[in-house]
Amino acid sequence: MTNNATGRINATVAALALNLDSTTTTTDNDVGNTDPSTRVKVATTVFKAVGGTSTVTNAGVISPFGPGGLGGNAVTITGATGTLTNTGSIVGVTQLGATSGERTDVTTLTSTTTTGPVRTAAATLFNQTYTVQQSGISGGFNVSGATEFVPALKTSNIVANINLNDKSITLGNITAQQAPGTNAFLTTTTVNLNGGG
Repeated sequence: MTNNATGRINATVAALALNLDSTTTTTDNDVGNTDPSTRVKVATTVFKAVGGTSTVTNAGVISPFGPGGLGGNAVTITGATGTLTNTGSIVGVTQLGATSGERTDVTTLTSTTTTGPVRTAAATLFNQTYTVQQSGISGGFNVSGATEFVPALKTSNIVANINLNDKSITLGNITAQQAPGTNAFLTTTTVNLNGGG
């Protein structure tokens, strides 16, 4: 998505390149249900994230919240790779990242009980990488999407590099997802102040 120098968008902008595929396999020790007391049926669903490339280039104004209001997320970027180049003005927060959903769910059914889904993380987590090049104005940045569900399950490795270059002005906070309770950081987020940024 490109917003040119004379352009103005009075709405939120979302460049989304994340999807989720799933495959389910089922085992059943008594398909005919001849002895319900010993029947065990197990369904295993593997969720696999699919990500592309998202790019937002802004040289104009993105202002979904009215004059002077920072509001919430003005720009959202998700994907395996995402890039924001901002030489204009973004009135609001730029969200980098989203939950990928990559995991395995196992549900076990007997004649009397249903257990699950029991969720486990993939052996190799889905990677999301984001880069910001800013020499304009924005309302701040938030990097999140590494975990989901309760209790939390980590489904993505998220790396974000936010470059605040010469003439860059950031009016709000730069935040990254943290674990409740421990406040451990769940993403790898680097902020670089370059020149007069």
